[in-house]
Amino acid sequence: MPLPAQAPQPAPPSKSPRPSPRRPRPRMPRLRALTMLVAFSAGALLGGCADKPTEPTAASTSTPHPVATSTPSTAPPTTATPTSQPRGTSPYPPGTPEHEVATAYIEGVTQYFLAGESPEVASELDRYFASPALEAAQANVRRLAESGVRSVFPDGPPSISIESVDLTAPTQAAVLACVIDTGHRQNIATGESEENDPISRRTEATLMFDGHWRIVATSTVTKWENRLECSR
Repeated sequence: MPLPAQAPQPAPPSKSPRPSPRRPRPRMPRLRALTMLVAFSAGALLGGCADKPTEPTAASTSTPHPVATSTPSTAPPTTATPTSQPRGTSPYPPGTPEHEVATAYIEGVTQYFLAGESPEVASELDRYFASPALEAAQANVRRLAESGVRSVFPDGPPSISIESVDLTAPTQAAVLACVIDTGHRQNIATGESEENDPISRRTEATLMFDGHWRIVATSTVTKWENRLECSR
């Protein structure tokens, strides 16, 4: 037996369309200007280097020595004028090979951060970095500029404390350091600055000597936000 046919139902009254809700205004990307996470992560700076840097030995308990702010005698000549002098300390006395390695690391990391403030400094990074870290550092500086953001350091460049230097070979060294970044990010087009909480990172790096010490690989061991020290 066929089902009974239903009587036609009247069409529902049409409703006027509702206006679309307004979308919130996009905020400046939370891109920490040239952070060590971007710059010094295993995926970024280690690049094609598969081997992890040799684990450094324990830090010396001797009195920290301030690192010279001038370029070491083993570094090639340059015409660039840094915008700020490096801020760093080393537990090794001047004149020792360990202090020379520490100085090269402090100056290299400082110039890397300052390249985010003045991108023209990026052309001088090959004085302090070698492949694969060099290509990663230059790419990070370029990406920062392309995003319309630059880093500014009203309190001065990062503070770097060398915890240990291990000369693993005549031309190779491993460094363990604490890097404290108090930089801010600034919108290049508008000049608007956004304050950031300080970030402290314990980093390890490998340096090679080819006439002067240069950073070839580095990575973040531990990161602390809103802190001005590296905890033990």
